[in-house]
Amino acid sequence: MSAEKQDVARADSELASATDTADYWNALISEKDAADFLKLTVRTMQSMRQRGGGPEYYRLSARCIRYARRDLRAWADTKICTSTADPGQPG
Repeated sequence: MSAEKQDVARADSELASATDTADYWNALISEKDAADFLKLTVRTMQSMRQRGGGPEYYRLSARCIRYARRDLRAWADTKICTSTADPGQPG
């Protein structure tokens, strides 16, 4: 294996172990990072906060919104469907 491939494999391994830690899942992240995590737009995140039905979030001040990855993951897990006839869980 070439040195470059070993470096890539090591980086992949480090990333995998980093995402398994409680700090990774419990850390508060910005609205943009949360949108990136869910592959949504920031505007969609804002709309879900206003309408309800989106992931839980923290309002640290009037203009400071944060999300925990564990809450984003829990919310996304409620959206799993098994077929097109399955409406999933509401909210």
